[in-house]
Amino acid sequence: MCRWFAMLSEEETLLSDVLLRPRHSLVKMIDSHFLPNIHKQFQASDTGSPNPLSNLDGFGVAYYTGKASEFNVDSEDICVLPALYKTVRPPLNDRNLQSLCENTASKAVVAHGTGLTPVVETNNHPFVWGRHVFCHNGVVQDFESIRLELLHLCSPTARAHILGTTDSEHVAALFFTHLNPLGPWLKQYSTDELQAALRTTILDLQRLIDADGQKSNGHSALNFLVSDGEQMIATRFAHPVGREPPSLYWSSTAGPTLSSKYVDHPDAPVENTSTKLKPKSEHGKHIIIASEPTTYRAEEWNLIEANHMVAVGMDLEVHISPV
Repeated sequence: MCRWFAMLSEEETLLSDVLLRPRHSLVKMIDSHFLPNIHKQFQASDTGSPNPLSNLDGFGVAYYTGKASEFNVDSEDICVLPALYKTVRPPLNDRNLQSLCENTASKAVVAHGTGLTPVVETNNHPFVWGRHVFCHNGVVQDFESIRLELLHLCSPTARAHILGTTDSEHVAALFFTHLNPLGPWLKQYSTDELQAALRTTILDLQRLIDADGQKSNGHSALNFLVSDGEQMIATRFAHPVGREPPSLYWSSTAGPTLSSKYVDHPDAPVENTSTKLKPKSEHGKHIIIASEPTTYRAEEWNLIEANHMVAVGMDLEVHISPV
């Protein structure tokens, strides 16, 4: 099963601080789970859990810098587009990823570890659509049986944007069809527009799955996330209702615990012996949405209720509502 980590912040965050440094960072969730308020900690052989099969078949990270706009001064249509790095190597052994993360800071980052997917870079999340990134943790029930009908719901522009074979990227095409069937998705949409498109996408998936004549006894896990670098929308959802979706948490306080510029450490309390570290109170406003907490402080994390949607606007305020 996949995992993701997404963060929007008023101040830049070093990618290695949030993706590599913590003992339970995204690239290390293959070994154990940390799930306060939902389960006890358990090892990766967690048969029957909503967070099963913690293998890692690929990794991707998207981050926003805005640097391209500084060099395209004559363009009237320039917008901030995400930089993207994808790899099929195990991320803990990827020296290129390590170098990138240790030397890159951003106010917006979305990273994703892919599981149980044919191992090619085009299948790795996040998927970039214009200024937006999209990722998924879960599975669309009976995807192969409903694939053609799903594609028929997508606009020609969105269908042409599909590069891989995953259910997730096909769902992204459906979402961006509802957002704007003509593309190229460079415009910034409101959180209301993003939420409406994602709700309609989930309704379409439920309808297709329920109408499938070859329906199995499985279920769909539809944890989705979309961001434009300034806003985020995420869902924690399972179909049929009553099944437990994969875990998903949000935090507005874990940022300074993760950052090496501030007092504290993501793994355990530390005694402050440096006068160069900043007090945690000075950290800028931020929001993190992650499959599992990445700091030892469970109180920093809020479990998102099943079948609910989280919307984060440009003011970095969190709004949660039923899907």
